[in-house]
Amino acid sequence: MTIGEKEQMFREAVKQHRDRIFRLCCSYVADPDLRNDVYQEVLVHVWEGLERFEGRSQLGTWIYRITVNT
Repeated sequence: MTIGEKEQMFREAVKQHRDRIFRLCCSYVADPDLRNDVYQEVLVHVWEGLERFEGRSQLGTWIYRITVNT
């Protein structure tokens, strides 16, 4: 995967799943500042893991697990 492909895949993933990620962060973290930190940490984990995503599940399911685990 080229860096351009990775960037495009990341942009699309965030665009499609950002609301779900944020709602999950809200359900686990009450403090708004900490919640925003967790949200950003999830995005970093998604970026770092995109090259290892094997497609054995839907991208949304994979992102959900990253969010819950973070």
